[in-house]
Amino acid sequence: MRKLLTIWLAVSFSLSLFSQTATFNITSNGTNAAIDSAIEYTTNIWSQYLNSAVPIKVRINYQSLSSAGPLGITFPNGVKNFPGTPVADVWYPYALANAITGTELNPGELDMEIFINSFFNMYFGTDGNPPAGVYDFVSLLLHEICHGLGFVSLAKVDVNQGSFGELTAADFAPISPSFPFPDLEGKPSIYDVYLWEANSDSLVDTTLFPNPGTALEAAFTGNDVVIRGGDLFSNITPPKIYAPVNFALGSSISHLDEQSFPASDSNSLMTPFLSTSEVEHFPGGITLEILSKLGWPDEISGIKENLNSRFLFYPNPSNGRLYNRSEVNAEVFIYDLLGQLVFQTEITSANRDVILDLMDGIYIAELKTANNLRLFQNILIINDH
Repeated sequence: MRKLLTIWLAVSFSLSLFSQTATFNITSNGTNAAIDSAIEYTTNIWSQYLNSAVPIKVRINYQSLSSAGPLGITFPNGVKNFPGTPVADVWYPYALANAITGTELNPGELDMEIFINSFFNMYFGTDGNPPAGVYDFVSLLLHEICHGLGFVSLAKVDVNQGSFGELTAADFAPISPSFPFPDLEGKPSIYDVYLWEANSDSLVDTTLFPNPGTALEAAFTGNDVVIRGGDLFSNITPPKIYAPVNFALGSSISHLDEQSFPASDSNSLMTPFLSTSEVEHFPGGITLEILSKLGWPDEISGIKENLNSRFLFYPNPSNGRLYNRSEVNAEVFIYDLLGQLVFQTEITSANRDVILDLMDGIYIAELKTANNLRLFQNILIINDH
């Protein structure tokens, strides 16, 4: 009886943590019922991971940006040096700043505005099964919302000078947000704070990389930028950032490297290119780790874990993926509530992301090292149907 009571209490506590989600207030232009349904599905995906007491206000414009235009573009509305700001003199998207403070710092203003290019054929289903030659709308919108959540650089290259915070509205013409484009004052974004040359130093260290300057331009086009800093990816090889020889505004620096994270990789949502028929309905462990480091409150995996934990279940509840945040190898044991082992696998530094093949239900997840040292134990809820 005591064992069953303990399990019930653990499950009740876990479920209370899962209730800490975020909501989205969406306004749209040029959409229809099918598109609106896909938008709701996409925001519900993000709601599993984010913790914010303030609704995230998004405007989505579905309109033709021509064949030469991007598939999508997002303009985050930003703020710096707000009360209680964690890092001074850097730009935060309002969605993140509001979540950090628990206060709506921009009443009456959007947090982000997204443009999706209707020139291209889109699939608005939510089953992840787009036909050949068609782009998956959910994957595209999931990606664009992530930029608005903070996965975005203020990098620019102009006449052999690289810079942070020198972007203007003219750089994106004729596309522009409905809110005023801010004077960025030469300041980086919170995402930029964690950009490094792989074997060198932080790109926002102005003693090494004057802003603007030729050293930044060389870094932005040197194919050798990673994201790291503090305890962010301190235990694994830092993820490579897209920094090709030819700087592409809006693509370079603001994405994970395409070759390092191809479509077959579970972390490919935030690479710069989406192929037709490609489906990316999960942020991936690396993206979640980055957003968490930028300041999204608590652990954004859907369960409240220690930020130094080396393993991350995501989404939870959902289909139960496990991401290895370190070089540590571990055996994964999944038990049902009667204590019976129902699933076992290994997660390694070479195989960082695994899908747990389980029926819907409530489980106990346990990770152990080869010498039987327990690394992690928690409630896992599978709800994939």
